[in-house]
Amino acid sequence: MSPASRAASLLVLDVVDRSGRIDLVPRGSVAATPGGVAGVAAAPGAEGLVLWDEAFELPDPALIARLLAGPCHVWHAGLSLGQGGRPDVWNTICHGRAMLSRDVDPGIESTSWKVSARALVLRNEVVERIGGLSGRFDTLSAAALEAGLRWTDHGALVRHVPALLRDATPPDPEPPPTVADGVRIVRARLGTRWGLWAVLRGLQRGTVPVAAIPAAWRTFREPVPARGEVSGLSVPDRAVEPDATVTVLVPTVGRYPYLEPLLGQLSEQTRPPDEVVVVDQNPPGDRRDVAAMAPGLPVRVLLLSPPGQCSARNLGLQTSTGSHILFLDDDDEIPSDLIERHLEVLACREVAVSCGAVDDAETGPPPPSLRHRQAGTTFPTNNAMVRRSVLEQTGLFDPTYDRGARADHDLGMRSHLLGNLHVYDPGPQVFHHHAPMGGLRTHGARVRTRGNSRSTVKERHLRTPTDIYLGLRYHTEDQVREDLALSAFATLSGGGTRARRLARALVQTLLLPSTLAHNRSVLRQGRQMLRSRPELPTLPHRS
Repeated sequence: MSPASRAASLLVLDVVDRSGRIDLVPRGSVAATPGGVAGVAAAPGAEGLVLWDEAFELPDPALIARLLAGPCHVWHAGLSLGQGGRPDVWNTICHGRAMLSRDVDPGIESTSWKVSARALVLRNEVVERIGGLSGRFDTLSAAALEAGLRWTDHGALVRHVPALLRDATPPDPEPPPTVADGVRIVRARLGTRWGLWAVLRGLQRGTVPVAAIPAAWRTFREPVPARGEVSGLSVPDRAVEPDATVTVLVPTVGRYPYLEPLLGQLSEQTRPPDEVVVVDQNPPGDRRDVAAMAPGLPVRVLLLSPPGQCSARNLGLQTSTGSHILFLDDDDEIPSDLIERHLEVLACREVAVSCGAVDDAETGPPPPSLRHRQAGTTFPTNNAMVRRSVLEQTGLFDPTYDRGARADHDLGMRSHLLGNLHVYDPGPQVFHHHAPMGGLRTHGARVRTRGNSRSTVKERHLRTPTDIYLGLRYHTEDQVREDLALSAFATLSGGGTRARRLARALVQTLLLPSTLAHNRSVLRQGRQMLRSRPELPTLPHRS
């Protein structure tokens, strides 16, 4: 394969299953432009569709067969073709705690919406139910990025697979999206307000050239396509692994009234846990007999003092025996089939982490965007089941977060960067009571959340030192500064009536100097945390 900077045309092939043998049947070719790919539809009777740079050797049909046998819907080689980090204006807004905003090493198979149309395989149902590539962009790279983001948002599991490119020599990247294309993508996903923010911040940072402003400005007169709704794409029918063993891990402090009913619910599971590890961090004089709260449940109680969320989970993990670990908070309320449903998500061995839904006492049930199966973009330790092998890869929880937020995001990011497939499924759902005492509130953290601050006029949900530490661990300092600017801007908006929103905007404008001073302080603290970060504890591999 000879390197190519720009394909003149793309081959279109149909993926046909002939009694278990996968064939790639040529259909013809289209111009390698947004207009050329926009008309490509799914062929009746085919399993999938391939768009391929005519200069590349075709992918191995055996690899396509393996991919189709798994749980995912779209496969591409976008990171190998230079789509990482694009579009630039997107990076002004989406980084920090967003897992999929951090590109993985292009040599690793991973979850990524950074699609390239030059090396793309997808199931027909994706085109039929969500739609194909759009012709409304200036560049092919932008059309592919928008499609990858749209497919991901609507429930497709989209994976970068470097093995699709059979030549070891990476081809030249395709031309990047224009600034106008980046704005189109931001507006389609996040709305016009954030499109304006991206342009203004880009001008301030020097990443948006002045010469690009007229074209970018014209995009604000273009209609934003309706996002539509998808109830979920196909899920392989797989039997639960018969040899799976489940450890349920629950750290607790200050919440016995919530813990006791949770243990009762664990004792009534349709698929019983093999062990329940409770790490009791209450002061010695306040401790109760946790094992007696649910007679017959295989409870093991570990004592820890002083309390710390990471220390507690790490202690529990290092003594656990299960092949699968279910993380719960001590103020969760769970249905009788929670363990069974998580195991069903993990029945596909390609899935490494099952992230369940949370009906929250403070913010309510999951929004419509989280009511269908999709790529997991967080690692919720109040409702997630993970294979033990993942923790053997990633290491355990970072003690830096022992008394601060984002420990779960940090571990999730490490898993993502190793290429593990996280799947969010609304089936395994818990109710999170958001207890007013205990947990991180023991350490003065998470007293004010984004949801409850937006409902007031004066309160602010500001970044914490551990937020900054997380950002510096996985992103550049420039990106962290952008995140701080964004958080300051976000304090100006709120919920409620028009009068309440106006009052909040006025009050928060007056508080803006204090907000900016806070941001400078947490940036300094986050830098210090990064300089003194401890070595991560590990989970020994099983023999």
